[in-house]
Amino acid sequence: RNERRSNPEPASFPLNRSDGTRVDSDQRKGRERRVPDTIGNTSLFRGVPAEQVDAIVSPCELRTCEKDEVLFRGGEYHRCVLVNLEGKLHVHLDSPDSQFFLELGGGESVGELSVADGNPVTAWVIAATPCRLLVIPEPVFLFTVLAVARIARNLIVLMSERMRRSDAHILTRVRAALELESLQRELDFARQIQSSILPVARLFANVEGIEGRGFMRAARHVGGDFYDAFPLPDGPVFA
Repeated sequence: RNERRSNPEPASFPLNRSDGTRVDSDQRKGRERRVPDTIGNTSLFRGVPAEQVDAIVSPCELRTCEKDEVLFRGGEYHRCVLVNLEGKLHVHLDSPDSQFFLELGGGESVGELSVADGNPVTAWVIAATPCRLLVIPEPVFLFTVLAVARIARNLIVLMSERMRRSDAHILTRVRAALELESLQRELDFARQIQSSILPVARLFANVEGIEGRGFMRAARHVGGDFYDAFPLPDGPVFA
């Protein structure tokens, strides 16, 4: 029978056994573990026969992660590809606390380029929510996964879509940086204008007993206040 068998409700890890031990991931191997339907429905395995998917993922690990868990660190070797089965991952290109990131939802994968070219990962991958992941070791990905023509085609499509999203992300950041630079130039010019209003010479030079000078140091923004000082006709000084 060319029919796929799968658990209607896959086990959720971590599990607590009756003897009190904790199991953080699925430790079953080979055919003794049934593959969840969500794996075959991911973008990477879309269109691949169920039996072939079962054979590919049988040596792989199913694991869960908590919110804010760091899965990949930029500059490090991780030697695996993560397929996100459930939840959301954030890919930070600059630093783990950067406000700019790419979001990967269920069915998307990460780590393919690092495994393919043998270089360290270039981004931080952090769980934005609790996630269920399929961990594909480097040898399985290189010699088994990429050997399937359909999966290789799916991977090219995935990488193309991610590059487009990354380009749009970078373009947005460049535009924001240019707008900030333009605003900074305008503020600098406004500060120069405001400073030029202040008197350069000593105030009340012809009034005995009074000495004064105008001084102002603006913060990052230009202030809206205006200062003036002058003698009144009947003798008092107004400031």
